Amino acid sequence: MEIGKKIRMLRMAKGITQEKLAQELNVTPQAVSRWENAQALPDIALLPQLSVFFGVRIDDFFELSDETHFERIDNMVEKEDFLSRADFDYAERFYKERVALNPQDARSLRGLADLYNHRAAGYHRKAAVLAKRSLELEPEIKSGHSILSYAADGACRDWCSANHRELIEYYYGFVEKNPGYARGYLWLLDNLLADGRLNEAQALLPKMKAASDDFRVPLYEGHILARRGEVEQAEAVWREMVQKDEQNWMVHSCLGDEFVKMERYDEAVEAFKRSAELEEAPRYIDNWDSVGQIYEMQHKWEEAAQAYEQVLVIYKEDWQSTEGFYVEQYRQKVLYCRAKA
Repeated sequence: MEIGKKIRMLRMAKGITQEKLAQELNVTPQAVSRWENAQALPDIALLPQLSVFFGVRIDDFFELSDETHFERIDNMVEKEDFLSRADFDYAERFYKERVALNPQDARSLRGLADLYNHRAAGYHRKAAVLAKRSLELEPEIKSGHSILSYAADGACRDWCSANHRELIEYYYGFVEKNPGYARGYLWLLDNLLADGRLNEAQALLPKMKAASDDFRVPLYEGHILARRGEVEQAEAVWREMVQKDEQNWMVHSCLGDEFVKMERYDEAVEAFKRSAELEEAPRYIDNWDSVGQIYEMQHKWEEAAQAYEQVLVIYKEDWQSTEGFYVEQYRQKVLYCRAKA
């Protein structure tokens, strides 16, 4: 879109005349008219005033490809803890305009959902900080604890508030429509297991196996057995799973997750480290992040710091990322653990 057309669109959306805009910018109405009719361009020195007046970014006056917008927004969401109002409005407007043109644009729908999740997560972090401060002042106020739990995604004892019934119903419908997509069963199984609906989870395993007969079938079979209290049988299933697919890093990572839930922390660390050895670039940070968290739980501060340093190495070497919210978060974790050591 030409700059003049963009100015005209923004002016009309704001409901002002060319004369009013000219007055705000200390130019003549004729100058504004020439811009909007592509007969002239505004002086570059006026762009900051235009951006402030219309509440947009300077870059919004220039034509950019949709792919450039997608990449820019992805980078903002990845690197920023909390988007500024201008950045959030820009991203929301871009996605909404695309969806308005094509309601079937899945990429923009997904991007808009991710944007809202990012915003909500940022507010939850702010809420958690404020709730903790309130509890320091009034530690026996129940609502303060409830607010903190909601903000930090804490556990909830009340079944009516904590169950995943609606999401489970959605994924039952999802796997019925997409029976060949194995990962759909994983989302359904995870929520069934979280709610203790073990019989339903067991009944789903043959369907997931039909979609993809890989290590996840015995993984969940063992998970169900463990939840029933049949731990020895579960471990036998998992040992066979590892023997059949020993070079698969995901097998060891998933096994580490199970050991953590059983409070077998040394075995969990061993599994995560083995997974990290096998994983090829570009690597994920999950293995070393898990190791760091386990060491923190055990108050092994220097070991935790070293694990988080490995996370920073992965960010730098595999994702070429040396700045941004998440990178800084792990730098702070290293400093915190070193200070505690």
